Amino acid sequence: MDNMENNDNRNHREYGPFDYLLSFIFIIWFVGSVIGIIYCFNHEKDAIGVTLVGGIFLVFGLIIVGQGIYYQNFAPITLIFPLIGTGLIIFGLIYYFDNERLKYIAEKSLPNLLLMFFTAVGTGMIIGGIKLYQNQVDNCSYVTMATCVKVRN
Repeated sequence: MDNMENNDNRNHREYGPFDYLLSFIFIIWFVGSVIGIIYCFNHEKDAIGVTLVGGIFLVFGLIIVGQGIYYQNFAPITLIFPLIGTGLIIFGLIYYFDNERLKYIAEKSLPNLLLMFFTAVGTGMIIGGIKLYQNQVDNCSYVTMATCVKVRN
């Protein structure tokens, strides 16, 4: 019973000035990033635009992962968002700094990295689904014997 009360307390908390300030800063950052993305892609600064998109994925992904850990319902699949964000930031910066050697390495390794990434994510989803099913069967399956004593209309 204590665990349910603990989760209820986490869901119903009071917000202070720091929370509102943090929310305001986040909104300003997000709007600025979207405006920056639009500007960069309209003015052929694609590398910076990709980096900004990666930043949005990274921040939102970290928020989702953090909330999952805080509320004790973390799902490993949510790690995909910060990983995508980090990848976009790295590749955007490689193209921004225009290093031919790094570009060559990035272009040659990208297909293999994507193949490994999606293989790992797919395998994780399959294993996670199997473990979730087994956990549900173990926790929610048992034989119950009952007799109906009164039927209500």
